[in-house]
Amino acid sequence: MLDHDEIVRLYGPWRSRTPQDAAARLADYGGPWWVAGGWAIDAFVGSHREHGDLDLGIPRESLEEFIDFASPGLDVWAAAGSLTPLFGGSAPRLPEGVGNLWLRANGAEPWEYDVMIESVKDGTWIFKRDARISRPLIDCLWRYNCF
Repeated sequence: MLDHDEIVRLYGPWRSRTPQDAAARLADYGGPWWVAGGWAIDAFVGSHREHGDLDLGIPRESLEEFIDFASPGLDVWAAAGSLTPLFGGSAPRLPEGVGNLWLRANGAEPWEYDVMIESVKDGTWIFKRDARISRPLIDCLWRYNCF
């Protein structure tokens, strides 16, 4: 597995984004999304540290809607060992193995968001490494008023 410095060398740098940036960018998006990864962990435990990127989460069933919304202003790439560009309105159906989207304004700009694609069926989140582990999505998310 590549470390952070090797990923940056191969694919380019990340722009520091905050949950507030994501909320502004996604203000008109009608689908579900949430802050994930390091920002979510820090908010939950009450710690504060610098972050090199911002992870978001969306249900896999909202994938096409999300790409259609994001793609007019950001290039959307499927990240699964390699990067594959996706385009709104013509997004291919992603295989189950694709777990992330990377978003950036264009090829000359840093990456802005790492979007985790989560399995959610009938309002239930299903752990991608073991389908026996599941929870109602509403129990997995909590509202933290950082905006």
